[in-house]
Amino acid sequence: MEQRSVTLPNNLRVLLHRMPSMATVSVCFYVLSGARDESPNQAGAAHMLEHMLFRGSEAFSEEDIRRAMRETGSDMNAFTAWEGTCIYARMLPEYFGSLFPVLADMVRHPKLNAADYEVERSVVQEELARQLDEPRSVMLHELHRLSFDDRIGGILIGSKEQIRDLELQELRAFHRSHYVPDNTLVIITGAYEEKQIDEALTSLEDWRPGADGLLSEAVRQKRSMGGSIAGPEKRTSKLMAPLFRKGAGIWGWRLPPLQGADHYAAHLLCTLLGDDNTLGSRFETVLVRARIAEQANAVYTSFSGGGMLKIYGTFPAEQEEKVQGIVMDELRRLHEGKGNPGELRRAKNKIKTQLAVDASTTDSRMISMAQAWLPGREMVPLQEVLERIDALTDRQLTKLAGRLLAEPPFRVIAGPPEHAKLS
Repeated sequence: MEQRSVTLPNNLRVLLHRMPSMATVSVCFYVLSGARDESPNQAGAAHMLEHMLFRGSEAFSEEDIRRAMRETGSDMNAFTAWEGTCIYARMLPEYFGSLFPVLADMVRHPKLNAADYEVERSVVQEELARQLDEPRSVMLHELHRLSFDDRIGGILIGSKEQIRDLELQELRAFHRSHYVPDNTLVIITGAYEEKQIDEALTSLEDWRPGADGLLSEAVRQKRSMGGSIAGPEKRTSKLMAPLFRKGAGIWGWRLPPLQGADHYAAHLLCTLLGDDNTLGSRFETVLVRARIAEQANAVYTSFSGGGMLKIYGTFPAEQEEKVQGIVMDELRRLHEGKGNPGELRRAKNKIKTQLAVDASTTDSRMISMAQAWLPGREMVPLQEVLERIDALTDRQLTKLAGRLLAEPPFRVIAGPPEHAKLS
């Protein structure tokens, strides 16, 4: 596997992974600004802009973009996160030369006209409505509201009022400020030829940097973790609504910045407790198979300036205290070094297997390269990631579990109106 990184004179960073055995090429423009970087007047702009990119650019109309995808059988999509926005495509190698300019112009020169904007505003309002009909999504929004007092304490795509009030001029301003080469990461994976890469990168050399130099670092340094930690009396919220047909809970802990080994230890801890695939995890044994909870899993989300570890479960109404007690007992067992000697090895193998699966297609490899680059702003080859995971020790998990036990979690408890209550 051939991996390398390039930085152009305009500070555009490019990560390359040539995979000759693959049948496709994938490319993404990962803008290092997301919903968290919006000003008060721009709430919802990052996600709205993601939608508007597909409405056409200076050189390519919306129909041109659709036709290019349709006639080549290629895939194109995008997503917005708190600290990044990604637009990406997967194609056969022979179409890279014609599709890369389309993707680049969508990112650099979107039309952003008023008629398209009104259509997309309605589309995003419908997307928000779907989120507010999904119990876990509603609970996650509430957890963020409890845990953070800056933009990250709101809804990532914006509230109904924020989407309604967002002006097109603010969308244009967000694009002008953040969609610049020194705030963008380009990743290309798959069966490309070096000549194709040379031509693609040459076409980006006239992309002008942001006015503040290396913008992404300035953005990163201005980020905080949303103010001070709330007191215990403000850490709990209950939601009672017909939407919640059964009991559920989310427990969340804010963590300081985790880099290097500590960053990987947080993901390992979640896998050990129970990620989205809980097979063989502690939560599967003590909660799901014990028929105390229907599901329970843990996930770590990394932010600049810190991160958050979240545990989510569904269970019979009024059982939240029992479930939380078992969760805390498992953290104490980890902190005390109690556990099966083989479970750490199995959790490591599970993560490494998933990374290997991610490397088996060009699009998933492209996204995993971005995820590996973001914590330390460095290119980390797949083999090095695997070695870092192998090097993790029980002591690192013990230390992390101790951080979680040091203070009570933020928690959101939900259930149907006639059952949900707090003790």
